[in-house]
Amino acid sequence: MGNDVVVLETEKKAVEFVERATAMQITDNKVYLAADAFCVGLKELEKQIIDHHKDMKEKAWAAHKAAVAAETKALAPVVEARKIVKGKMGAWEDQQAEDRRQEEERLRKEAEKKAAAEREKQAKAALKAGDKELAKEIKGAPLAVAPVVLPDNVPQARTVIQKRWSFRITNPDLVPREYAKPDEVKIGGVIRATKGTVKIPGVEAFEVTC
Repeated sequence: MGNDVVVLETEKKAVEFVERATAMQITDNKVYLAADAFCVGLKELEKQIIDHHKDMKEKAWAAHKAAVAAETKALAPVVEARKIVKGKMGAWEDQQAEDRRQEEERLRKEAEKKAAAEREKQAKAALKAGDKELAKEIKGAPLAVAPVVLPDNVPQARTVIQKRWSFRITNPDLVPREYAKPDEVKIGGVIRATKGTVKIPGVEAFEVTC
């Protein structure tokens, strides 16, 4: 029986294999050896199935890599150009926002100056009228200045300019423990190399059946 036929028959019996494995109960050494023979047979079928699909996978992978490479090459200048322009658009938005903030601050100070001058004028008028108590209250009253909010003059664009906060670690030794992640690759290497004989605080070593 050719490999192709074996694979097709195996695919038809896939559910049967799972049902047999699920129903199997190892109660003595004889059944244990039968289970071993079943596993060996399944392992051989695995190899036949993998060998059967190897050529198809290699051809598909080669075609996929070629398509991805061609796509990446074609996209690269387009993506780079968009990135450059979006960066400049974002910088323009930031500059306009800063200019608007500065102008709002200037107008706010100007309004406070006018309000202070008006308050002083009213206080002097109260003193002139002989009402010292009123003049004192006027001078101690807070300035009534309306908040200055200028409209955003950047036009609505179809290009989405996304901004997000990021970070860089400048000194790992200063990072609080709650933000530190255990090195699972290093831990796993130690556990496997020593078969769990090395005890690492906070880590439990155990065997997993594969």
